[in-house]
Amino acid sequence: MNNLGLSCQALATLQTTNELVQLRQRMNTALTETRKLLSQMERKYDSLVAYARKPRNDTTHPAYEFCRDMERDFPEETSQLNCINDSDWNHGFNSGMLASTRLFKTFTETDPEAVLLLDDDAEEYVEQDEDLALKLFRDEALEMFPDLNT
Repeated sequence: MNNLGLSCQALATLQTTNELVQLRQRMNTALTETRKLLSQMERKYDSLVAYARKPRNDTTHPAYEFCRDMERDFPEETSQLNCINDSDWNHGFNSGMLASTRLFKTFTETDPEAVLLLDDDAEEYVEQDEDLALKLFRDEALEMFPDLNT
């Protein structure tokens, strides 16, 4: 016994519990940071894919300002998309990154309510079994991969 009146086993259990709590906190932080990074990457590659599909030199087109903003924000990437020799490869790369980012973002989702935002038919699954709803959500994302759905 120690001065707290706890046995060595109870103290070891308490230490293990604290370690598990700390580990869970670190894992939650890592997951939050990963999801934040994936969201940033999704926005970037979604914008680059959209940029590649726009008529970039037509000053009368509604997307003209969007294209100028993209060229300011991503000068290297947009320059590569405007290069005749490599534009297809770069557009393919950006499309692949967008698809992968969306897949990884789906696989890191832990909130069953997020499933409902993307799939109206999932309500019965979420109500019955949240883990099953998330699994079905991930399975569907994997089945659709690499469809960009844009």
